[in-house]
Amino acid sequence: MFGNLFGNKEKQLAHVDTVWLSNASRLKGMQHDTGVLVEDQNAVLVVALSMSAADELANTLAQFSPERCMSGVDSATMRAQLAKARTVTVAMPAALALPGVSKADVPLEVLVCGRNERRATDDEIIHAAAALARTSHVTFHLSIDDPLLRSQMGSLKPVLQKIGMNEHESVEHPFLSRAIRNAQKD
Repeated sequence: MFGNLFGNKEKQLAHVDTVWLSNASRLKGMQHDTGVLVEDQNAVLVVALSMSAADELANTLAQFSPERCMSGVDSATMRAQLAKARTVTVAMPAALALPGVSKADVPLEVLVCGRNERRATDDEIIHAAAALARTSHVTFHLSIDDPLLRSQMGSLKPVLQKIGMNEHESVEHPFLSRAIRNAQKD
């Protein structure tokens, strides 16, 4: 009841965790998803957690001519880019810390390559997405080989392969999202 009166904060912070068997399959999956989202008239923001990941993503998404925004200095460029449909931007989390201005009317899809060790840092990305556009959706793309998951799910990879999961599929499940959040620091 109170959620309806005061706004449901959890609903605003909704996100999805997508887990891939390898980094290579994650990159191909993100490339495919970007193509679908661009075709559907979305602005796509791809967030990289490291400079090397940003380079790798920019190369993987080269066919979409992504704009690169690596710091807060690039924030005006990023805002202009995200206000247009069918655009792709590769950014570092530092570029997302923007002063409050009007939100873009174009639907924004945020694809994050990996998860941070600290839960609060991922929450900041989710909040930034909500601040950037009237309609936004965040998907975290992880690989079982990521350091955060290696200790939690390293033994899961052979099991997933035995049940038929392959390099071209991802898994989304609340159990995985809980395991990811449990692996993160507060």
